Amino acid sequence: MSSTFFKHQRSFLWPAVEAVWLDHTSAALTSIKEEGRSVTLACDGRCDSPGHCPKYAAYTFIDTATGISLAFI
Repeated sequence: MSSTFFKHQRSFLWPAVEAVWLDHTSAALTSIKEEGRSVTLACDGRCDSPGHCPKYAAYTFIDTATGISLAFI
């Protein structure tokens, strides 16, 4: 049962999430470019692993003028 779930997740869910995310970021960057302004980013990171190892950290980058998330790493 779990292998079916992971197969559907890999085949349908993640491609859909990636498509929406790429549309979101390209629209945000296009609007910033059309406005002719530079991007000012604020970022934050978090570690969810035991020992708080930066190897497993997640970072979020947000445009400070609009509050729109532009990247997750």
